[in-house]
Amino acid sequence: MKKWRQLTATCFYLGYSPWAPGTLGSLAGLGIVIFFSFFKISVTIYLILIGLIFFLGFLSTEAFIRELKQTDPQVVVVDEVVGMMIAMLGSLQFDWKYLLGGFAFFRLFDIWKPFPIHRLEALPGSWGVMMDDVLAGIYAAICLYFIKMLR
Repeated sequence: MKKWRQLTATCFYLGYSPWAPGTLGSLAGLGIVIFFSFFKISVTIYLILIGLIFFLGFLSTEAFIRELKQTDPQVVVVDEVVGMMIAMLGSLQFDWKYLLGGFAFFRLFDIWKPFPIHRLEALPGSWGVMMDDVLAGIYAAICLYFIKMLR
């Protein structure tokens, strides 16, 4: 069970990368989006997929951060996967422009952490780890949505 938590929380060890593990986690999320775009799944199925990854990520992160005795270890990147997937809800178009835009907006908000994203990090346990990236994904989705509406 311990190995499963580590695999899930670190997104199959991407979080252990010495080079930008959060960016790699975001790219993993983008890869999942691209993979499922080939199957033309419904929005409902996409939301269920996000919910499932969030749930598994939340549980594995909760146990993993207790084991590490850290509040938000850099190796945990499943939160970036979820945030990136949420960001793409803003367009639901998976051409390269929207994928690049969603990635850029998500990374911007994940790093910058405008109000109230930064405050969410103070939530206890997995809530603090996961929810700041969920909100960064929502901010990115809103930006993508407005860009889509302007086109």
